[in-house]
Amino acid sequence: MNPDTLLGASSTAAPGDGIRISGSNGASTASENETIPAIRAREELARELRMLEQQYGMTSEAFYDLWQAGLAPACGIDALRWAALWEAWRERYLI
Repeated sequence: MNPDTLLGASSTAAPGDGIRISGSNGASTASENETIPAIRAREELARELRMLEQQYGMTSEAFYDLWQAGLAPACGIDALRWAALWEAWRERYLI
């Protein structure tokens, strides 16, 4: 699954989810303090995956399938990084 798709309108963790501002003083809740960094981490991970996909001309899922079969394209240290990023994405955001 492409990270662009997961960040789109159908995403269940869209920016702003879980953020609440309470009171007239603008104090933020614990939910905001936990959600904003999680959204930023997700966006950064998706951005890195998109860069690798564009650079090597394939989806992360296709790359990972090749990686698992020992057939990944020769892309040096990027291959190890890409595999680790995709594993993190799958563990955190794919159901």
